[in-house]
Amino acid sequence: MQTDLVKLAISGDRKALEELLISVKDKIYNLSIRYLWHPQNAEDATQEILIKIITNLSSFEGKSLFSTWCYRIAVNYLLNLKRNKGQQNITFSDFSNELKIGLNRPAYVGADTDILEEEVKTGCTLGMLLCLSPELRMAFIIGTVFDLSSEGASQILQVTPETYRKRLSRAKESLEHFVNSHCGLINQSRPCRCAKRIPHAVDAKRIDPRHLLFVAKANEYNRQMEELHDAAGIFKSHPDFKTGPHLLNNIFDLLKSNRYTILKD
Repeated sequence: MQTDLVKLAISGDRKALEELLISVKDKIYNLSIRYLWHPQNAEDATQEILIKIITNLSSFEGKSLFSTWCYRIAVNYLLNLKRNKGQQNITFSDFSNELKIGLNRPAYVGADTDILEEEVKTGCTLGMLLCLSPELRMAFIIGTVFDLSSEGASQILQVTPETYRKRLSRAKESLEHFVNSHCGLINQSRPCRCAKRIPHAVDAKRIDPRHLLFVAKANEYNRQMEELHDAAGIFKSHPDFKTGPHLLNNIFDLLKSNRYTILKD
C-alpha cells in the first residue's frame, strides 16, 4: 500500500521514498513535456515537482490515489510556472503561418532524413498543444492523453466536472479544426508534410540534426500516427517519455544538502 510507503518515507526510509518517486516520476515527466514542450524544461519542472511531493508527504491523507495527489501538485506547479514567468502562448494563427513556410523548397537530402522527419512530427504535434490556453491545454492533457475519468480529472484540476468537460470540449474542437486544416497526414488535401518541413526547420533551428530532442522516443508514436484517420488519435498515441537516470540522484543529493526536508506534522 502506498499509504504505508508514505509513512515509511516520512520516517526516513529512503527505499520507500525512492519507490514512491519511481512510481510517479515518468507520469509527471509526461505531463510536463506535453505542457512545456521542451524536454529539458520538462525535466527541470519534474525535479521541482518531485521535491514538492517529498516536502509535502505528511499532507497526503490517503483519501485519493497517491498518483492523483501527485498530479494535483504537478498541475498547480505547471500552471503557476507559466503565469509567474509571464510566458506567452503560441497562437494557432502564428503556428499556421509557420507551417506554410518553406513547403516548396527542395527536399532535404541526407542519411538522416527519416530520423529528422520523425523529429519534425513529434515536435509539431507537441507544439500544437502550446496554442491552447494553459487551462485548456491542461484539461486536454489530463483528459485525453492520460484518459482519466471526468471525476478524476476534475479532482486533479480542482474544478467542477462540468467546467472540466467544457474545457476539454473546447480544447478538442480547437485542435481538431487546426489538424484538419493543416496536417497532410490526417487530411490529404492539405499541403503540409513533415518531410517538406525539414529544410526550413533546420535552417530556422527548430531542429538540430546533431542534438535531437524527441526522436529516441518518437518512432513507435509516429508509425502509429500515419495509420490514424482522426486528429484525436494523434495525441492519444504520443510516446511515453522517460526521465533520465540522473534525476533521482539529483534529488537525493539535494536532500543530503539539507536544502529540502520531508515536512512532518
